[in-house]
Amino acid sequence: MNVEAIDDESPLIQSFSSGDILGGPSKRTHLSLSWAVAQLGWIAGPSFLMLFASITVVSSYLLSDCYRFPDPQHGNIRNPSYMLAVKIYLG
Repeated sequence: MNVEAIDDESPLIQSFSSGDILGGPSKRTHLSLSWAVAQLGWIAGPSFLMLFASITVVSSYLLSDCYRFPDPQHGNIRNPSYMLAVKIYLG
């Protein structure tokens, strides 16, 4: 028995290429994070990673401070959603 006959007989073992799923051959767009950092180089790549990590930390801190209104520690209004926090702070 050859290998092709075994693959045809077992319906659980199927090989799909990305062209089968998407309807055509896939085109690589090279937009992954590792590729982008590699294109920036050893200095700019890690620097941009640290920059975006610090932006994420600051925005998370600001969002967590908006959870209770008007004081982050003892506020009497809890904002269960981001939209409600925006409506309370911006009016």
